[in-house]
Amino acid sequence: MRILHISPYYPYLKAPHAGGVCMAKEIEVLRKNNEVTVLSFVQNIEEIRAYDVDKLKNKVYVVKLKAMYKFLSIISKPNKPNYFTTRSNKLFYKKMVQVMREQKITHVHAEYSSMGQYLLKIKKKFPKINTTLVLHDVTKQSYNRKTDNSKGIKRIYYKFQKKLITKYEGEYIKTADNVIVFSDKDKALVSDYYGYSSSIVVNSFFNIDGNAKLGELLIQDEVLPKHIGFLGQMSRKENEDAALKLIKIFNSIYDTLNGSKLYIIGNNPSSKLQKHASDRVVITGYVENINEYLQECKVMVFPLTEGAGIKIKVLYSMSLAIPVITSKVGSEGIDNNDTIILCETDQEYIDAIHKINSLSIDEYSVLRKRILALVKTGFTWEKTTDILNDLYSK
Repeated sequence: MRILHISPYYPYLKAPHAGGVCMAKEIEVLRKNNEVTVLSFVQNIEEIRAYDVDKLKNKVYVVKLKAMYKFLSIISKPNKPNYFTTRSNKLFYKKMVQVMREQKITHVHAEYSSMGQYLLKIKKKFPKINTTLVLHDVTKQSYNRKTDNSKGIKRIYYKFQKKLITKYEGEYIKTADNVIVFSDKDKALVSDYYGYSSSIVVNSFFNIDGNAKLGELLIQDEVLPKHIGFLGQMSRKENEDAALKLIKIFNSIYDTLNGSKLYIIGNNPSSKLQKHASDRVVITGYVENINEYLQECKVMVFPLTEGAGIKIKVLYSMSLAIPVITSKVGSEGIDNNDTIILCETDQEYIDAIHKINSLSIDEYSVLRKRILALVKTGFTWEKTTDILNDLYSK
């Protein structure tokens, strides 16, 4: 099979966001039995110079996504969702057609709903081409939450955008020959929203094999970690808002935490967030090895109110056997089985943090073992490898 993999972000096993890592792992699997060519947007050329392109071997093409072009795309297509039109690019499509002809592509594998717009065009130009659309989340659900959590002009804007997204995301899904989602919850959403019930459920990649070994070692440690953590790509508004909420909660109970620090771990923290850095609140910015911070955390707290899809940061933390406190939004797609502590209000988060801190060494160890068992049985990458191989062998 000659596959063209297209994506809105550069796929890279060490990318600072879960999507880039997962896409790179998919490509690694697909390349074992297929010829895979990669075509991706990048924000700047320097971005890929820092990446280990050899991990993807050869046949890698990129198109620089200029801010001005994104702006022009938005104003020139007022009847399409802004979230999708920022990735509507004539140069990308032109390169895509060129690569398909030169490489004699037989299948297009598109990541994220926004790339579904290219499947529409390709189906018209190459009607015999087989296509797969991978939904890292269901965009309509994300805009439902943006609408619910906003007021005034912003609420009107999000409501209008949600209407457009419902139209176009549904069209993209129904255009694809195969649709892949990362949880049973997203499969149900795609069915409820768009009447499409044939989604294939896979697991996202978050290095469970390596993390689980470290998690098992951490469980055996007789000295309990003492700090509180938050993990996420901090340039995303939903992560910044959640981090700011956690900082407020943490500062309100700091005197009761026996010297615990709060680690806000993630790339691209804003100046607004960095203003909260102190001896007690550590804003790390980009770090090469996030596990160095995570293994010092007794609990990870994610007060999320927006976003959609399964939260890899939650699963990543759990794969290290770290207890997680989060909202219904943060736990979606994960069968928490009494391993995730669910909260919504500030007081509930405060009570949950105190609950974890009050556990004895034995009680904390039992909880960690339960968390690790859940992740190892339900979220391994092996299942995804088998599904991808089976899909493309057909």
